[in-house]
Amino acid sequence: MTTAMRVDHFLTQYCCIQTKDLTKTKVTLLHDFKVHEEQLYEMLMYLRNLFGDIMKENIDKNNLTALLVKMLSGFKPIGYNQA
Repeated sequence: MTTAMRVDHFLTQYCCIQTKDLTKTKVTLLHDFKVHEEQLYEMLMYLRNLFGDIMKENIDKNNLTALLVKMLSGFKPIGYNQA
């Protein structure tokens, strides 16, 4: 399974994004966060592990980036160095 497919699965399962809106949503998130798809996937898995199914109840699809920014406040990417 490719990273793109994993991101799509996450967006449909946890963010309730319709299939027809996946590409637009994913491109928006990649642009807003200024990350690559692999990094976006890492961020989404962090959220899934932290919040689980609670995410489904709190998702505002119209303001997804802002919500994810709030939820990612404690996120440290792999390789993060607190020097």
